[in-house]
Amino acid sequence: MTKISITVYAIAAFFLLHSLTSIAQNKTAKESFVIPETAKTFIEKYFPDNTIQYAKQDKEDKTFDVVLSNGASIEFDKRGEWMEIECKNNMVPMGLIPLEMMKRIKKEYPNANIAKIEKLNNRWTELDLTNGIKITFDKNMNIIEEN
Repeated sequence: MTKISITVYAIAAFFLLHSLTSIAQNKTAKESFVIPETAKTFIEKYFPDNTIQYAKQDKEDKTFDVVLSNGASIEFDKRGEWMEIECKNNMVPMGLIPLEMMKRIKKEYPNANIAKIEKLNNRWTELDLTNGIKITFDKNMNIIEEN
């Protein structure tokens, strides 16, 4: 074999090995960890017509993110409790919004929908509306910040 042939084979082998290593390191949740039943039940209840397209666990804090077929992105804690839900193409399911929050939003922003909900330190809930407004509620459903 010539030096060129050996070089071509060596380069091809390198890229093949590199590709296989990359695939192994970028496993989705379905391949690398088991999604807790709590999270599966949550997805089935609030996003029944969707499937998990992608899931990945953060190795340090054991939280994990799930992306659904409708584009919704959900961050769960290690127990499978949701922490943040972002619905880019739709609105956050109504069953996830406490009734008092929903009443306030519909009264003050009747033409806006809720695109994102996030639990902050188990003391506050932040909502991002489709009109660009962010509202933070405390546990008593009082608005503590609006911008």
